[in-house]
Amino acid sequence: MKSEGLKLVVGMRLYLQRIRTDGITEVMPCSLIGFVESQGLIIRPLEDAILPLLKIGQSITTRMSVGDNRYAFSCEVLTVTELPYPHVHLSYPKEISGVMMRGAPRFRMHMPIRLSLHVGQEVVSVLVSDISSSGACLLAESSLGNDSDILNIEFRVPFDQTLINLPCIVRYVLPEQDDSKEYYRHGVAFQFQSDEEQWKLDQFIEMLITKQYAAPSVGY
Repeated sequence: MKSEGLKLVVGMRLYLQRIRTDGITEVMPCSLIGFVESQGLIIRPLEDAILPLLKIGQSITTRMSVGDNRYAFSCEVLTVTELPYPHVHLSYPKEISGVMMRGAPRFRMHMPIRLSLHVGQEVVSVLVSDISSSGACLLAESSLGNDSDILNIEFRVPFDQTLINLPCIVRYVLPEQDDSKEYYRHGVAFQFQSDEEQWKLDQFIEMLITKQYAAPSVGY
């Protein structure tokens, strides 16, 4: 959609994303310190090491988060300046994409459930932060994939040991920090292969609520 609907606020967190030559995706947190609508953005990287990675004329994916909505847009690096303080001028986005809007009620986990997640040939352990009948928020110590990557969640319901297997598509990946520990927040949308998978998940969420493992979320 057109960028006229973009709600920017000075001080908000933005994330620059780039894919390195080795295929690894880097997500670089920044703060919006100024903007002129339809002309440009001024951002300040939260880490000085980011500056050498940005080249004038380079197109870079920029992400932002507003409530449950996640947006992505492309910007061009116009200038990179170190004095009097490190900051970067980006072109104003022409179009934005709503990369995730949770369409079902979310339930925040009181006791996060640890599960196995298949990433290629590797099985890693992640935590479920919140869940709905359409998607979930997963927390992991490293990035599990890029936008549109397909991941496979597999876990046993702790109450009756029923096995649930859910393919999901990555909608966004955001780095965060808590108590000096870095982790990655992943928004995923479930890709149900059958009505039975949807039914199992709905039943699982009902059990979470009954057992007081989860409660309706009022947002971030």
